[in-house]
Amino acid sequence: MSSTNKTLLSKKKGTQMQKAALLTIGVFALYFLMFIPHINMPATIYESDNMIGALVMKNGALLYDGYPSQHPPLMYFFCYLLTLFGVKGFIGFRVGTYCLLSGFFTFAWLRYKKWYGAIPCLIFPALFISSLSLQSELYSVTTDLLHMMGLVLLLLEFLHYLKTKELSRRSSIALGISVILMLGSAMVSGFVLFTTLLSVLIIEASDAQAKKRTFKEFILHLFTKFKLLFGIIIGALLVFLLYLVLTGTLDDAYQGIWVINREIYPKYNDNKYGSSILEAFILPFLFFFTSLFDSVTSIGDQAFSSLMVASYFIGNICFIFYVFLKNKLHGLMIFVFIVMSMARYNIAGGWHMIPYYAVSCFTLLYPAVKAFQSRNKYREALPAVSIFPLIASLLICNSYIVQMPANLNRDINDTYTTAGSTGAIINAITTPEDRILVCDVRVDLYIGTGHLPAAPYGGISAWMTEKYGQKGLEDFAHNQPKVVIYNSTLAPRGYSQQEYAADYVEYIEANYTPFNDALDSTVYVRNDYYYEAHRLYSSSTSDYQDMGYR
Repeated sequence: MSSTNKTLLSKKKGTQMQKAALLTIGVFALYFLMFIPHINMPATIYESDNMIGALVMKNGALLYDGYPSQHPPLMYFFCYLLTLFGVKGFIGFRVGTYCLLSGFFTFAWLRYKKWYGAIPCLIFPALFISSLSLQSELYSVTTDLLHMMGLVLLLLEFLHYLKTKELSRRSSIALGISVILMLGSAMVSGFVLFTTLLSVLIIEASDAQAKKRTFKEFILHLFTKFKLLFGIIIGALLVFLLYLVLTGTLDDAYQGIWVINREIYPKYNDNKYGSSILEAFILPFLFFFTSLFDSVTSIGDQAFSSLMVASYFIGNICFIFYVFLKNKLHGLMIFVFIVMSMARYNIAGGWHMIPYYAVSCFTLLYPAVKAFQSRNKYREALPAVSIFPLIASLLICNSYIVQMPANLNRDINDTYTTAGSTGAIINAITTPEDRILVCDVRVDLYIGTGHLPAAPYGGISAWMTEKYGQKGLEDFAHNQPKVVIYNSTLAPRGYSQQEYAADYVEYIEANYTPFNDALDSTVYVRNDYYYEAHRLYSSSTSDYQDMGYR
């Protein structure tokens, strides 16, 4: 080849790489810009927990010891990394998280477009981002977002495995990351991981029988094929265990992640996921069909929201049928996969449905796109019900577009700075260095006002109080914060604080006084700080009317 041809070829290759890089940046920018309208949405409890944990860790505490939690560690660690870049408010944490998600979806588009087509891989993340406007709290920085990333990876890799029965090095790495993301963010991900592993073993056993492998040969084949995948998983687990041992938090993590979730929390959740492992596998199937029935039958009463939920379920069924036509066993396996992906919804709705929604966005769009692209349109279009996913997608996008102006004009900080608000009162009567204690569900006040908690745990939920209440009360009494947020009528999940946190209630009522019932009945100040608090508030608010000052 002449030097001229080499130069032309090199230039052509360079141009192609530049175009590919620009296209990749454009896809990332598309997803990130779609996330932007959610940045100023109201704060939520669970995202606040992740942020508080990260800030407490940055201040020197250890997760599960200095900051008790029943949740796996991955989102705490990610938020902690963000704090190293100076992040400390809602917007910063959300921008960092949305960058991570945009990067993940861009990666998924690059990796999987050859398998599933560029259009489905480009559109389904956009549809998922749009769906975050359908229900409250879906946009928040919760562990479910990491769970979602792992579940999407698992689905796309599992579908390819069903088709090829092969597992490349890259697939092993992707699946290893998937398992780490899922187990590191949600214990119940074990259900879908277990059933997927069982499906793989069935396929491998069937293949071994067809090839007349001996049991020894079968085991050796499994080891050779999956050694990288299990090496990654075991390696990550050992690193985490080593971290816990070196920091002296192994037992603390065990008590938080396992004991609370398996022994304490189920008592306050009708014994779901605690009384019986078998029951935990059956519940998602019952929920799948009852939810499908309820969403369809309630369309007349709650037309839009019910139609959206029904869209996901019907999209699931269409996709299952789509796979079933090609291979009946694979169709059954995908059905189990989808049902198990919604296991957390049996605990609570809202943000716990994020992983299921992401999977459903793919199942909704993929058969429809394939139907339009297929030459054998009749065979493909029948299970896809192409027109239905199209209408559902348009409705979801319409909801996102309609809400966009209001979301863009919102400022989350207004909630904590508006005169007379709880946040404004806290900041007026404390200094930035003062710690406070929030003994109700509004833990977002820590982030909104920029104050760290005076105790790693305040009496908020019954199950956490049962485990950590005594230690929290000791820290409370030792630190004696100037301000406590306390609601005497609070009863989260139907459990009254007067019963499950009686010691907290007694201590607060003996040592704290309502700042001003007419202004905000939940702000309590330490008895010896009462007059000083009113002086500070009066000096910061010129039109303040002292309605309860004595």
